[in-house]
Amino acid sequence: MPWIQLIYDNSFSSVFEYEESFKQEKIDWRSVIGERCPLCGGRGCWREISPYRRTVIELFPFRTGKVDIARFQCRKHKRTFSMLPNQLAPYHLYTIESMILAVQLWCEVYSDGEGSASAAVNELPGECQVTPWLLRHWLGVVVLGFHRAHSVLCRWYDLSGIHSGDRLSDRLDEILAYIRSLGSRGPPSRSVLRDVIRRYSRHASHHLLGIPSQER
Repeated sequence: MPWIQLIYDNSFSSVFEYEESFKQEKIDWRSVIGERCPLCGGRGCWREISPYRRTVIELFPFRTGKVDIARFQCRKHKRTFSMLPNQLAPYHLYTIESMILAVQLWCEVYSDGEGSASAAVNELPGECQVTPWLLRHWLGVVVLGFHRAHSVLCRWYDLSGIHSGDRLSDRLDEILAYIRSLGSRGPPSRSVLRDVIRRYSRHASHHLLGIPSQER
């Protein structure tokens, strides 16, 4: 069975800033995780093992690279768990910010009458290799993520104007309404989304987007 993917709540401005801190061994995992093992609850049970590296892509601004993901093992159950930074979504190459902001861009292009996914892709960085199919896939991922987080987010934001629907136009309108309700208006806003992502992950101990291995 794949290792369990837990969320590492952090305040780094980007996942690449996290990587620099990781390489310089500035992250105190004992403080992050605590003395008790998150898998069995035993005090002093977990131990750090070799990290794994994964490719990551950011879109705004465009950057690609590899980052290290910390891994640990429960001595009692011999199970492995990783601490995935809150900038990342399980099983996704692009960062959470990138996926949401790309979908936001599509929503805005659609509202301006240029509705196709291809038109939105043309507005993205040329090196990113995002396709219309991938953008449509992200729309589903973002809709699912916001639906799952709705009950938590509505504690802090007025989501009363959010309405769901099955048509493409309904889903695009819904995501744009979410983003505006969360305070992100106009051009893609990384700082606003970063605050939302961190606030949610810290409170819910869950990734805003994506499904971790233990929930599959």
